[in-house]
Amino acid sequence: MLVAGHYGLRFIVPLHSFVPFDRAVSAILVALLLVYWAIDYHSTGQAALSSRTASAKMAIIAVSIMILAVAPTFFAIALRHQTAPHLFVHDGLIQTEEAARLTLQGENPYQADYSTTPMGDWAFAQEGVRENPALRHFPYLPVTFLLPIPFRAVALWLLGWFDLRMVYLLAFLLLIALAALLPDTPLARRLLVISIGLNPLFIPFLVEGRNDVLVLFFFALTLLLLRDGHGLGSSAALAIACATKPFVWPFVPFHFICLAANQSRADKRRWLPMATFALLTLALVLPWLTWSPRDFLGDTLAFQSGSLGDSYPIAGVGFSAALLQVGILQSPLQPWPFWIVQLAATAVFASWGLLRTWREPNNLNLAVGGFVLVLAAGLFVSRSFHDNYLAFLLSVLALGAFIGQPRWTVHQDS
Repeated sequence: MLVAGHYGLRFIVPLHSFVPFDRAVSAILVALLLVYWAIDYHSTGQAALSSRTASAKMAIIAVSIMILAVAPTFFAIALRHQTAPHLFVHDGLIQTEEAARLTLQGENPYQADYSTTPMGDWAFAQEGVRENPALRHFPYLPVTFLLPIPFRAVALWLLGWFDLRMVYLLAFLLLIALAALLPDTPLARRLLVISIGLNPLFIPFLVEGRNDVLVLFFFALTLLLLRDGHGLGSSAALAIACATKPFVWPFVPFHFICLAANQSRADKRRWLPMATFALLTLALVLPWLTWSPRDFLGDTLAFQSGSLGDSYPIAGVGFSAALLQVGILQSPLQPWPFWIVQLAATAVFASWGLLRTWREPNNLNLAVGGFVLVLAAGLFVSRSFHDNYLAFLLSVLALGAFIGQPRWTVHQDS
């Protein structure tokens, strides 16, 4: 019954205003939940579920994901297409679409002003801030706008229009597939698929078009390949993740500590994974860094940290928002050395987590857990700790909690 109870909590996810016939859809969801409970009750006391029962449970979960996550995203895409490009969407998605367009035109998205794009019409509203400062800064890393380019070409050829959520939906469905492959037991598979696919904190951000699903997919792919002992593949996937969003940067040392446990010192190719990671990361990032170092570093690092005159304002529910609330900071635009607190907090948790991972390099649960602690500490005391950050942390925590045992044997000489 634990699974049914955990699953039932996920139905608090709102269907948003994107889905018509919301009462009928709610009735279908409740009916599915009751069927799931009935199956769960019927199987209580059995040593193991039959393959038919397990498949029925997973089918109910899959249908629920389609109703609660996939369908609302499709409706949001349709509503935006039928109205205006700045409606029913997150401003980061608009900006990323424009960055892809600018790249195809031979322009640098890190030098562009987005005020004259649909992003300029987006309804930005934050107390104490008159204008969206992101109009003059593109804060995302290159994979966010490079990956959609071929999908954009196909969509424009077939449909005549493109919405970046088409790519995000594909990444989401692939992420669900990875979630079903990572655990060792059927129960763990269902729990992980539920935790990712029916997460009430994560789904709304997928619907509105935030890009966390991209880096979460590449991170899950990294874990799957690492668990199965594919060092080159996991290093390549991690490089793409690192060139998508800085969230996964703290996982790099954890990854290579675990990978080193799967390699013998006598293996002359043991440096290939690290070389693959370094070369692919440079290939994705270096062109933009060399094109205009000041603009690239300013947009991706200084803008978020508050080092620019028009940096991103303090926002969210973290340490910075508390300082603003109690009056220590007078304005969301006020500079403050959050990086000092970040450095101290992450250093403590990184030392602890890396030491434990070094001692138990075959424990992927421990490695991911240490990474989550480092990332959570760094994000919480950063200039902005948004609600989607918490959703990302919980999703990664679920991946680490339910991942299966590694398929390698730790070398004594590693």
